[in-house]
Amino acid sequence: MDRPELLLQEEIVASCRRSLVAGGKVRRVILAEMLAAYEMLATQFPYEWPETIFILGILERYDLPIAAGWLGEAVSIINPVDAQRTPLDQAEAEDLYAGVTTGVDTGGAVFAAVTAAW
Repeated sequence: MDRPELLLQEEIVASCRRSLVAGGKVRRVILAEMLAAYEMLATQFPYEWPETIFILGILERYDLPIAAGWLGEAVSIINPVDAQRTPLDQAEAEDLYAGVTTGVDTGGAVFAAVTAAW
């Protein structure tokens, strides 16, 4: 079964860029159990993501932690996962997403609470 993040990953990056370029304001983006960084796909083998997750040339421009930082307080990052879809521990997630002002949470309870209504 395809997971929503496979379709949304590129759309999130594109939406962030469009909103920022247009001077618009993004109200809220919640990234839950999504790939933490494209760099992980280039450095961790084997990876557990389908080829549809790749965006050609993405690492030449930016990676997901940078794109998330563009959103400032509008972004919430919950349970980011690595190339093997293993959740990052809290310290690793905070280090990776240091530019995100709202922080990162790797607690399963938060993910369950946020996604309960989905």
